Amino acid sequence: MGHALVVGGSGMLRGVSIWLAECGFKVSVVGRELGKLQALAADNSRIIPVMANYYDPVSFSERVEQAVKERGTFDLMVAWLHSRHSEILQQLILLNRGHGQGWSIYHILGSRDPAGLLREELSQLEGICYRQVQLGSIEEDSGTRWLTHAEIASGVISAIRSTRSYYAVGRIPTCTEEEGIDD
Repeated sequence: MGHALVVGGSGMLRGVSIWLAECGFKVSVVGRELGKLQALAADNSRIIPVMANYYDPVSFSERVEQAVKERGTFDLMVAWLHSRHSEILQQLILLNRGHGQGWSIYHILGSRDPAGLLREELSQLEGICYRQVQLGSIEEDSGTRWLTHAEIASGVISAIRSTRSYYAVGRIPTCTEEEGIDD
């Protein structure tokens, strides 16, 4: 089917990595914890672990570039990156420049990330379908709670199946509500 890159795909996005592999993608999963990556790869032969930490941009870029050399450019990218790490997202786009037209980015954002700024900038890139998935919280009788890993994966999968440029999973707080929420 194609090559997918999932940044943060061995933790909260584990279910997304597995789903993409089951859909027929070869999936390069970028993560920081070797044990989690190995366990994920052991579950599915279409999953290829890429140990890299985006807090070390040079090493991160080198390892993702190696994945592109070995498996080709990616048709789909799912990236759990806060907006303050937009330079990493730009780096990933440059690494995939050989793909040409018609590939998609699903940028996963936390509840406090300003969705509009990057969407405006990146949706203008020719040949790339840039979409955002913003993670929020769930209201329950006992109060507000963060999304579980399964809820996050399910929401991201729903966003990939959707045609919307912005997809919220859970409730996204307004500016005045953010004071009581940590992430």
